[in-house]
Amino acid sequence: DPNFYVFEGGRTVSGITIDAMPALMAGCAPYSQKGTDWVHTKGRAIGYDFFNRGYSTASFSSRALDKTIKSGQWSMLYDLLVGAMEYVVDPTKMKWTFDNSEGSDDRKMLPKFEEWLMKLGSNETTSNAPVYAQFYNFNLHYPYLKDPEKPSFSHRVYDGLATTDEFLQRLFEILEKSGRLENTIIVGSGDHGEDPFKATYVRLSALNSNVL
Repeated sequence: DPNFYVFEGGRTVSGITIDAMPALMAGCAPYSQKGTDWVHTKGRAIGYDFFNRGYSTASFSSRALDKTIKSGQWSMLYDLLVGAMEYVVDPTKMKWTFDNSEGSDDRKMLPKFEEWLMKLGSNETTSNAPVYAQFYNFNLHYPYLKDPEKPSFSHRVYDGLATTDEFLQRLFEILEKSGRLENTIIVGSGDHGEDPFKATYVRLSALNSNVL
């Protein structure tokens, strides 16, 4: 299918989100403290580029944007997830229950995404204007989401993958229904590697993990 591309052999700079996600979303792979300081500076995220070019912007996170991200050990992620975003959805704001550690089911974000697109589509100013939306999905973060209404797989990570398949299918359906699918570029990536079949968080010692 000429509309789908798979890039293999992509590597991450770190096995931990506080390094890997900023590098991914800022387009800079820091290998020094100077580079790390640069990529952690407010305003580096790709969302700012779209916002400054007049795009409508939205961020959807199934991981709670709680105090650990706003001001705690994960604070360098906060601006990546909310900076330059006109509309922000997360479990704390939506008062969703937690289904996977500090995250809610990724699929809960999709109705909010559809509502956002419908609202833009009903406004003459934004109906045909370009948009930028980002999703921070958490179902495949340890301990991996298990849908209690579905049969279990041989490993919990497969349970999480099944919900991710459903998320992606519904995402494409929403884009098609909104009339935006044929004019949309979708990019997906892990922020770091993982090997759940070896040990929990084995990625933390794998500084050159394959993420694509």
